[in-house]
Amino acid sequence: MSGARVPLGHLYIVADGMGGHKGGALAAQMAVEELQRYIGQAAAGESADAVIEGAFKAANDAVYKRSNSGDTAVAGMGTTAVLALILGRVAKLAHVGDSRAYLFRNHRLAQLTTDHTIVQRMIEAGMLRPDEAADHPQSSVLERAIGSAPTVGVDIRDHHLEEGDALLLCSDGLSGYVGADKIEAVLRADGPVQDTTINLVRLALEAGGRDNVTVQLIRYGARGMPAAAMRTRPLPSLPPRAPAAGAGPARREPGSLWKLAVFAVAGILAGTVTAGSLIYSIGNRTTPAVSELTQKLNESNSARDQAQQRVKELVQQVEDLQRRPVLPPPSPASVPTPTPPAPSKVKEARKTTPPGNTTSKKQSGDSTPTKSATDSPGKRPEDLSGSDKGSPGTDKGVTSVSVDAPPSTPPQATPPKDTVEEGRPTG
Repeated sequence: MSGARVPLGHLYIVADGMGGHKGGALAAQMAVEELQRYIGQAAAGESADAVIEGAFKAANDAVYKRSNSGDTAVAGMGTTAVLALILGRVAKLAHVGDSRAYLFRNHRLAQLTTDHTIVQRMIEAGMLRPDEAADHPQSSVLERAIGSAPTVGVDIRDHHLEEGDALLLCSDGLSGYVGADKIEAVLRADGPVQDTTINLVRLALEAGGRDNVTVQLIRYGARGMPAAAMRTRPLPSLPPRAPAAGAGPARREPGSLWKLAVFAVAGILAGTVTAGSLIYSIGNRTTPAVSELTQKLNESNSARDQAQQRVKELVQQVEDLQRRPVLPPPSPASVPTPTPPAPSKVKEARKTTPPGNTTSKKQSGDSTPTKSATDSPGKRPEDLSGSDKGSPGTDKGVTSVSVDAPPSTPPQATPPKDTVEEGRPTG
């Protein structure tokens, strides 16, 4: 049994795999195992940052090698990952992809990580508002993921913890469908850790989420000992959608989800033992889009206008690839009206054209519910006012919940009037 306690401190991980039914599961499993193994073997005196960087390199090497082994079932697989390594009063947060970490302090929620996605780069370049990200055509395109390239960059940040703080690790199945204000409201209720995580998952499902939903809540110095829990409900496999001609970068598609949870006994600073959990969630998502276009974007370290121009070119090329041929408009039928007899002249017959039916913008294949606006890292931890409350409490509660949503029934498309507008790809 793998444990959350390592020589350096206490380790918690959430990983979200992609690359097909089998590939996504394997990628996330390999990444978590490598991260645990590498960090678990580190000595107490080693640099935590160096250990974390080495762990992500080992995980990336393992997944990338397996992805390029020639096995078509796992070709192109990859995974996101976010981890928290708690060292005393400091939390080391590291992530790759769009799995997130939040800090809840003094009844306020702050996003601690920045998504590695195309739309996030557009937001940083001033081309897109945060509230427009969820509805953008490239909202599901990843810029960085474990196993998608020979090397991977990992973001590592330190955050000082105070008694009563809570760290929330989650997949995009929560953050993509539930806004920061609603997550904050659930955490403000200050209920048991297990109930809180279940309520967060319920919010994502009620919002129409079809992606995997994985939530892990870690309360620092919490009084009492909340039970660690994990609930799993598999989502039946959905039939794969045939790619359109000239389709652009691969996107993450909802599918059957795999879960693996490893529960461990973890001691906190005072030595009191509490129940902890380590969970990773795997969704059936396709290969992350780490293409030449993205690499060109990453190489751009010039001024703001140069970055904006590169993003515009990338978006334009992706949209050109995603265009589908438009169906020709149907010929309107003409029905002649019988001409009544007249003694002196014959009136010209009138022609009437039955009104055509209109068509909705979404086609029948696009039944994925729209995600809520993606949370922007507008609030920062340093903005959360609160005095140092001294040494942490005597224990810490950790729980995780992982639930998948049932597939939604596609609506019937209405026959077009003139032209059929292109459906938006599933996010």
